[in-house]
Amino acid sequence: MRKLAVAVTAALALVAVLVLGASVAIGMAGLGVVAVVGDVHLLPEGPAPGAGGRSVVPVIAADAEARRGLPRTDAYPHDCAVAKCVALTFDDGPGPYTAELLKTLKDEKVRATFFVLGEKVAENPDVLRATAEAGHQIGNHTWDHRDLTRLDAAAVRSELTRTSDLVRQVAGVRPSVMRPPYGSSDRKVAKELEALGLPEVTWTIDPQDWRGLSRDAVAAKVLKEVQPGEIVLLHDIKRDSVRAVPRIVAELKKRGYVFATVSELLAPAVVTPGVQYRGLL
Repeated sequence: MRKLAVAVTAALALVAVLVLGASVAIGMAGLGVVAVVGDVHLLPEGPAPGAGGRSVVPVIAADAEARRGLPRTDAYPHDCAVAKCVALTFDDGPGPYTAELLKTLKDEKVRATFFVLGEKVAENPDVLRATAEAGHQIGNHTWDHRDLTRLDAAAVRSELTRTSDLVRQVAGVRPSVMRPPYGSSDRKVAKELEALGLPEVTWTIDPQDWRGLSRDAVAAKVLKEVQPGEIVLLHDIKRDSVRAVPRIVAELKKRGYVFATVSELLAPAVVTPGVQYRGLL
């Protein structure tokens, strides 16, 4: 009888473990958990509300510890799991102030990431070419800044492929990252990005410079919020945003920061197409 009781107890314990495991599996399946080199990205079944009622896909940010000590695979001299890295990113160009920004970045020896619109590339091919030749990273920001969650899959793919094809034609490089307009994304968008080999990169600091803030206000907002591993969202189509950059760069250098493109910031972890990244925080 004693042996029988022990056997029954063990069986009940096993059932409990199986039930608990099933519950966890179901819960994780509902969240759409994707593991990427120490990172876990939670993709809910329905989009979460973002700024202005837009939808964004929330993620758990990259695990810097998973990157620590891994070998460098490019010429970037810093390990952003250790160094105080920050990535400056500029959306919606190229535009009338991009050339001024390129001069500032050259003078300060800073590389940045430009998420460009296909229609603006068509209008300003020489500016895009100069951006790429200066060593900045070029990202895809769609053709004409439409909310991708409001489009069908074919239209999403067209927005992205037209832009990447034109960037390749003009600058000789093909974007390896993209940023969705408004930060608005969902599973349909993620599926198309996966098929096109594009990871999704959003941001951690948004000074809302598109509201027409002064250069001092833009700089103050960035400098107040910045921490190592941040991705800063700015717009090179805004004059005061471009003219805030010298102050931002000078102050961050004083604080011991170094600057990276988004790919340099995330390296050397494997960056997975269709998955959203928001820096190292």
